Amino acid sequence: MVRGMKLRAEYANLSPDSVPTAWYKHGSYPMTYKGRVFGHHAGPDADDLFFELSQDFSEELFCKAGFDKERNGINQANTQEKYQYFLETGYSIAEWLDLAVRYAYEEISNYENVKDHKQKNHFMGIELKCNF
Repeated sequence: MVRGMKLRAEYANLSPDSVPTAWYKHGSYPMTYKGRVFGHHAGPDADDLFFELSQDFSEELFCKAGFDKERNGINQANTQEKYQYFLETGYSIAEWLDLAVRYAYEEISNYENVKDHKQKNHFMGIELKCNF
């Protein structure tokens, strides 16, 4: 492996079948707000596989590339599948100032668990962070 390179992988199985008594099931204090689960972006009845490869070229410059596959409603007839690919690069302008630029593309099939409903999204962002 190259110095400064990192590979990160994560898998989460949030299906109630995986650990029935553990995921979002508290009777008095359910882990939802306005019908949405908080704690993991995939929500309940989902699984998520994530990979990220990052490289620090110097103390000032880094790049990242990643992939995320998420299935939502895995116990429903029409499981939503989302594939997301992303790139990010950042530069430390000064000890107290960082700049990052991001792009992501995603394809969703059975969007909102509706059969054959597809969606494609592009996300772009710029972040300027002041550390003090």
